[in-house]
Amino acid sequence: MKQKEVILSLIIFLVGISILGCTSVDTEKTSDVIPDTLKESSKQLPPPSNLGTDEKTEDKIVENNELNNKAEEEGGLEKKIDVVQKETENDLTEDMGQLEESLSGEGSSEETSIEESKVIPTNSVALFFTEGLSSVKERLPVQVQYTNIEGGGYATNIQWESSTSAVLRYLPELEQVDLMKTGTSASWSQNSMYPFTTDGRFFVLRDWGSEWTIDNNQWTLTEINPKTGVVLQETGFNADSFAIIDNAIYLSTGKTTDFYGKVTSYGKLKVMDLGEGSSYYAKDLYSFSMNVPAGQIYGVGDYLMSLAGEYVDGEYIYSIRKHSLLTGEPTILFDQLRLTDFSRDHVFPGEDSLYIGIEYNGGIWFQKFTIQGESTTVPVELERLGSTPRGFLTEDDGKLIIAEADGHEIKTLSVFDSKTEELEQITIEPFQADVSFSRVGFPALIVD
Repeated sequence: MKQKEVILSLIIFLVGISILGCTSVDTEKTSDVIPDTLKESSKQLPPPSNLGTDEKTEDKIVENNELNNKAEEEGGLEKKIDVVQKETENDLTEDMGQLEESLSGEGSSEETSIEESKVIPTNSVALFFTEGLSSVKERLPVQVQYTNIEGGGYATNIQWESSTSAVLRYLPELEQVDLMKTGTSASWSQNSMYPFTTDGRFFVLRDWGSEWTIDNNQWTLTEINPKTGVVLQETGFNADSFAIIDNAIYLSTGKTTDFYGKVTSYGKLKVMDLGEGSSYYAKDLYSFSMNVPAGQIYGVGDYLMSLAGEYVDGEYIYSIRKHSLLTGEPTILFDQLRLTDFSRDHVFPGEDSLYIGIEYNGGIWFQKFTIQGESTTVPVELERLGSTPRGFLTEDDGKLIIAEADGHEIKTLSVFDSKTEELEQITIEPFQADVSFSRVGFPALIVD
């Protein structure tokens, strides 16, 4: 009995400590100012394939996991997310049970993951998005006395609101939703999670500030096996933008000034290994200057590219560059690009190219800028859906995963094979998703 009491006391102490800490978490029609390179390629567009019009569906043999089976009778993606929420609310109780088992020498020490028994067919498309699961009020067992100028007042407990969010994996072809990662955020120290994919790999970026701004650049990056849900490695770093190439992460820091507004640095390009806990000792590769600004960097397969703008004669002129992985020195591939607000919000890295979205002829197109310095237009026209039409894109194994959206709502999904130029429509249930994709990339991949 004494051992049991000690175990329970330790559990209560650990739960108290965890509560104290934060454990996680209009466009206009502008075709008149499309860059000349975009205009020229758009004049000779091949016959387009239109998204959202193919009604062909394939018969599916679906073997859902336990969570999806619970939602099967009532159906709907919304219902499946609700089931995940209910299951997550029991996580603390289960974790405490596991902790008690481990303290008493019982139970397994192996890391848990998504059910091994689930069979995901090869070439299945997986989408990832963040969903709010629950919000609860918490308080410390500490009273604070509030007094007024007349000497009156009252005592109250320190309290706050904590919210739990989760990164979910959606397999539309299996009508399946899985929980990949959770995080808790307190109202006095909010943070967010952004899922993204690159080169067939899945990551979750944790923002340790209240919102995503130029002054808020402290991050934790978690790589997760997209099939099993097992955490592979975690990296901590500070940067304005970053790019992942193989097992290295490249960091770009922006311009800094002193107390008097004098520029002390125009930014640096650094590199460190994934899996390191801090970027303090990251290796400096290149120092940017007034004439060579830092810009936004992107990992494009085995290459490092960047998009940088300079203010010239009352407007921003952009250039696309490639960087040496050894020295960081940039080489301009494309210059004199005039990008609209829409285009600046629709820049996505591929396997050997940057893709930039444009509004043209009443539709949305993607222009492909290759590492070899060539520019072509992807022969797929996206429809302008709703009041805030958007288009998202990522590339995996030579295939473009393309989504149409109205604001935050993903409406359609298709896969375009760049080699055969075949377009496959994937049936999905529309869902709400965070759209910070211009910073981290569209979170989708093809499961091997």
